[in-house]
Amino acid sequence: MTPERWQQIRDVLEKVLELAPAQRSAFLDQACSSDQSFRQEIETLLALSPNVRSSFLESEQFADRLGADSNGNGFAGSVEPGQVFAQHFRLTHKLGEGGMGQVWLAEQTSPVRRQVAVKLIKAGMYDEAVVRRFQAERQSLAIMDHPAIAKVFDAGTTLQGQPYFVMEYVPGLPITEYCDQRKLRIRDRLELFIEACEGVQHAHQKAVIHRDLKPANILVVEVDGKPVPRIIDFGLAKAATLRSEDQSLFTQVGHFVGTPGYMSPEQADPDVKDIDTRTDVYSLGVILYVLLAGLQPFETKLRQKQPLDEWLRRLREEEPPRPSTKVGADRETSTATAEARGTERKQLVSTLRGDLDCITMKALERDRARRYGAPSEMAADVRRYLNQEPVVVRPASVAYRSGKFIKRHKLALAVAAVFVLVLLAGMVAIVREARVARMQEARAEKRFETLRTLTNSLLFEFHDSIEKLPGSTQARELVVSRALEYLDQIAAEANGDPATLRDLAAGYERIGRIQAEQQHPHLGGKESLEQAKRLFDKALAIRQGLVAAKPGDQMLQFELMDTMYGTARMYDASGDLDRGLELDLHILEILQRLAVSQDSPEVERRIAGALIGIAVTKFWLGNYDSALDDLHRSLTINQSLFDANPANRRLHHVLAIDHGWIASTLRLERRYTESVDEERKTLAIWEQLRPADPDDTELQRDIAESNEGLCRELAYAGNVSEVRSPCRESIAILGDMVKSDKNDVQALADLASANGSMGLALYLLHSPEEALPFAQRSASLYKDVAVRDPDNIENITEHATNLIYLGRIEAALHRPDLARRELARAREMLEGVANRNPKNRQIRDELDGARAAIKALPHDTAPIVPY
Repeated sequence: MTPERWQQIRDVLEKVLELAPAQRSAFLDQACSSDQSFRQEIETLLALSPNVRSSFLESEQFADRLGADSNGNGFAGSVEPGQVFAQHFRLTHKLGEGGMGQVWLAEQTSPVRRQVAVKLIKAGMYDEAVVRRFQAERQSLAIMDHPAIAKVFDAGTTLQGQPYFVMEYVPGLPITEYCDQRKLRIRDRLELFIEACEGVQHAHQKAVIHRDLKPANILVVEVDGKPVPRIIDFGLAKAATLRSEDQSLFTQVGHFVGTPGYMSPEQADPDVKDIDTRTDVYSLGVILYVLLAGLQPFETKLRQKQPLDEWLRRLREEEPPRPSTKVGADRETSTATAEARGTERKQLVSTLRGDLDCITMKALERDRARRYGAPSEMAADVRRYLNQEPVVVRPASVAYRSGKFIKRHKLALAVAAVFVLVLLAGMVAIVREARVARMQEARAEKRFETLRTLTNSLLFEFHDSIEKLPGSTQARELVVSRALEYLDQIAAEANGDPATLRDLAAGYERIGRIQAEQQHPHLGGKESLEQAKRLFDKALAIRQGLVAAKPGDQMLQFELMDTMYGTARMYDASGDLDRGLELDLHILEILQRLAVSQDSPEVERRIAGALIGIAVTKFWLGNYDSALDDLHRSLTINQSLFDANPANRRLHHVLAIDHGWIASTLRLERRYTESVDEERKTLAIWEQLRPADPDDTELQRDIAESNEGLCRELAYAGNVSEVRSPCRESIAILGDMVKSDKNDVQALADLASANGSMGLALYLLHSPEEALPFAQRSASLYKDVAVRDPDNIENITEHATNLIYLGRIEAALHRPDLARRELARAREMLEGVANRNPKNRQIRDELDGARAAIKALPHDTAPIVPY
């Protein structure tokens, strides 16, 4: 760097430091418009400690280290093309230049002829610290012997006292650029990445930490037609046992060590002095992220730059999105990313979701104690992924390991599946034989018992064992479709046998829940709700026939009421609220008749449950006062039962449900303070239940839902200090659930809802900038839900509601065109579901809200209707 260049830097930096942080970017746009490298130098200096001016801006020592001689009059010992080193290395041209060194391409003339790279200290950088660092790099490379690390051939000092060393010339491309140019698939990229990890691990075993890993320092060359990575530039490397007095030049002046975008959080923290091998793990994690998703974790679009201070803030304060989320966030960018990986956008998101997300995010933990301990550990998990084995970073559950087993042994399992289908066919044969052999009643009864056992095993044990396995959707769909065929045949052959009919009803209900029931990891899919309704109707007809044949059997009556309750929920979900309410009232009528003849806690508990069902349907109809009356009646009954039996976990559960629905209803009546109190009671009960079964996914969902409700209610009540925490807790719980079972459509919808609630809460607190990313993430997640479960009215309504919030946020940020787009989409969606569910008041209110918000543009003054 010339003295003139340094003076220019000082002049501009002085002016920038006089400006407020928010004004600096615009000033630099004008001052550095034609010289981006000049701007980068300015931004690098701005990222130093706040006392940058006093610490070294005026320092002659700093100017010396940038290259001036002792008199500030230029530079000594410069090198030129044609210069010869050690008699047989002739420089041809400069390849690159860093903070303290230059790299030149050279011709070696003896004892062999070949191209090599010569690295030497830049002119004027000969102070003790720089020379020591240069020698350390030279020694680091010299002691290493690994195919993924560039080799050192020679070393010495020029006649002018300029240290240098000669190393392998690597005429390759940065690893990310190489992969993109050749459109390498994910598997091939991971193979290259593993080799790079092995090279870094070798360096660590030699007690060398690279500290500047990035794609430009991992070049890929082709050897015998096979791509091979080469790690170069150990200029920022340090010994793992470096003494405190041997800190680098940059550390001495208060600057971070590394390259923005790839450096670890601890490298950007001046208070952290003990940089260890895990900083390389973080940088490898960023490289893996780019190999998978095409962008750095905190990049927004390809090749789009952001100010250094903003990047540092995000590195310190934010958690990056998962690679699969990054790919799914921007359709245009992600389409190009997928094409560079030889696949389609949706397929790429699917590939990254799960193990690869978890491996990458483990390496990118801000707390280094939670990262992989070494590159070899990370590489081992990537290798396990490629081998279809369970990765260490994922919970070692039976379901997860079973899923990996299925992927590794597809052929064997296909044979097993054929065996299951043969077994099912055998069940049908048993039924036919039983009809022929009715004269042999005992034998037929035994075979029917075998049939019921096998049917129950298929629908309950076998399905439950694979239900939460990653990638099990296709297998579950096969079970459902085949089971339906055989159940229908069994129904035709049952000949009125009560035990068989009871099992048939249970089977139909089970498949209905698998396909469509809310609050269940259902299969979803187009028309799944309609098919589930038909199955519940079949089960209901069977139950009604059994009760009519044996009206005095209380167990049959209880089973009938359970089926009626499930059927009512199917009708609610499909928009037939009148039919759902009719079934709920019928349940209550049956229970009240039973209560007259017997004083039974079980009958009381079921009456309370029926009242909740009635209240929920009234809630959707908008009859809030009547719904509250029913909910308080249910709460009184359940509280009395609980007081008599406080150890009963099920009674704990229904008490929480009572309080939760009361909270939701009070919120819609705008009684926000009361609503907050009720939701706190709900959450307290769920938290009391958690220690007894911390792995209960249904309970985790309940806790998340209650936290989300509390977040909304606090926002409407204007409680600024508490509102963020419960939404964050809800998002965290549901995020973990989505990670553990990617086929759980309801968990994905719940995560979308929680993000939307956070966006709404922050908007209500007059923080639209903070609210925007949550509302956008909610909209993105709901798009995925809509693809996988397109007929679910509640999810469509929630999606549209979030788009209303998103539109209002855009309007508050003075972007009326974007606001109008989101609000118009919301209105269109709500008009569609309103036609399917004309009596649902929530849908009508949201539709009115969307229309009012559109009408209020460009200045959004329409009130929010709480939902």
